[in-house]
Amino acid sequence: MQMNGKMLKVLAVGVAALAVKVGWFEQFRSRPDEVLEARNRPDVLARRAYLLDRLRGDFQSQAVTPGSNMIRGEWALGTLSMTAAALCNIGFALPDTRADSLEHLPGLITRAMTPPIREFDRISWGEDPLASLEGPHGHVGYLGHLNLMIGAYRILGGDGRFNALHSRITGALARRMDASLSAHIATYPGQVFTADNAVGAASIAVYDRVTGEDHRRTLRRWIDYTRAHLLDPSTGLVVFNVDGSGGPAGGARGCAAGWSSFYLPMVDEEFAREQFGAIKRHMVQRTFFGTVGIREYPPGEQGPGDVDSGPVLFGLSPSGTGFAIAGAKMWGDAELLGQLLNTAELAGFSVQVRGERRYLTAPLVGDAILLAMVTACSWDTRYVRGAEQP
Repeated sequence: MQMNGKMLKVLAVGVAALAVKVGWFEQFRSRPDEVLEARNRPDVLARRAYLLDRLRGDFQSQAVTPGSNMIRGEWALGTLSMTAAALCNIGFALPDTRADSLEHLPGLITRAMTPPIREFDRISWGEDPLASLEGPHGHVGYLGHLNLMIGAYRILGGDGRFNALHSRITGALARRMDASLSAHIATYPGQVFTADNAVGAASIAVYDRVTGEDHRRTLRRWIDYTRAHLLDPSTGLVVFNVDGSGGPAGGARGCAAGWSSFYLPMVDEEFAREQFGAIKRHMVQRTFFGTVGIREYPPGEQGPGDVDSGPVLFGLSPSGTGFAIAGAKMWGDAELLGQLLNTAELAGFSVQVRGERRYLTAPLVGDAILLAMVTACSWDTRYVRGAEQP
């Protein structure tokens, strides 16, 4: 069959696009000798510059992610939280950038406390999360992120301007976890998500590291209950959500498992290593395209994509794949880390303009997540001295 002129043009455009993509991938793909570093300094700093530039403006009114106002509010907070985590990671990995991170972090924290950012949580609960700290309701989806942001600032050597709030939020989270049958608290009324609780627990652990206070009983009970009651029997992974009786409401999902690979090491390294091992055994999948990613559902199970996972294609979870980069980075798995980063590059298509680098197809929150995950590292106390100064 002969091709007409129109078909030839379409074919030519397709071949050209493929050639450009291959060339672009060769430029930005991860090399084995780089992936266990902070990738490389120019890449990290260019992506950091893009995020900070975008966050100077009214980023919430831009297309952070499609969906309802509640979802947009969640991911606006997530963008701030992930950027703060990335700045803290980079401050440890590249110590000469620490002072600059400390300059930017208070603005991110203050932004996260503004009424427009916390509106999604206020509407859901019918009360403001900061005005109701003495109350019984969970609010962990908002408070966990804000608390961890303050912890990132203080552990990097920040001053004491947020100390009182840090103490109040930590006290509220710990008290609510202690009062909960499952040691887990609600994100929204009647909705208990284990991934959000991982953030809350991590924020308490970082608070203790900064202040020397001791919430080990609260965190130990959280870990022990999770191990005893909230592991998916087919994979050993923590289940996605918790029902009203404190038991599993469904099974494990890749987006939550990958997400928790960033936060669990802050709470309990042994449990975090166990969970990452379960990810590798059950959720890593290679497609017939040769890409490697994280499944959204365990082998033999299927389900839809949603706002947490992104569109599930060939069984792979975009969110789970991106988040699991943290686990591979934390536990030194160079092979898997390189594979996941290359999958992210093929899907995201890095571009650089005027010294700022981003993923062309990702929303702003996606760039923040990827930078936090690829720079994941332990937050030790080397810089904490002097953090109590007002």
